[in-house]
Amino acid sequence: MATQYLSKVIFSVHKFILGALAKVGYETRVLDELISGLMADLLARYQDGMNRAIHLVHIERHKKPYTLNHYFNENLQKARNDRTNQALKNKAWNDKETGRPVVTLDAISSVVNNQSKSSIQQRRYTIFSRLTTKWPASASPITSTTRPWITACFQAHQIL
Repeated sequence: MATQYLSKVIFSVHKFILGALAKVGYETRVLDELISGLMADLLARYQDGMNRAIHLVHIERHKKPYTLNHYFNENLQKARNDRTNQALKNKAWNDKETGRPVVTLDAISSVVNNQSKSSIQQRRYTIFSRLTTKWPASASPITSTTRPWITACFQAHQIL
């Protein structure tokens, strides 16, 4: 399925590139030489993309998913803690004497029990947290431009 999707993407990209070159308006001979010069590199990139997709599918099907990246694990835990803290802040009120937020034990119990949702909902939150976890820029597979997109997709599909 991944290779079928990627084939469609490659076809669309290739069609766009050829269309853009045709719009430049060079004569046919120049256009043919330009396309033949680009073709070897394009085909190599298409093949590399397909190989990467096949590799990722292989890992997903046959390997145990885990990460040894401490930044990822730290930030994943932080995302979970932030979610708990936000839920507790919503149940807190300010103490008259100290002015600090206070939460009852019942409210804490309620938040903790709500976080141990059905396993499906918990998996959704785990996937969302993992996809939106911030990494250092040098190691990040997810950029600042993709993070809001991921959030929007989860919200649009009412996964969160």
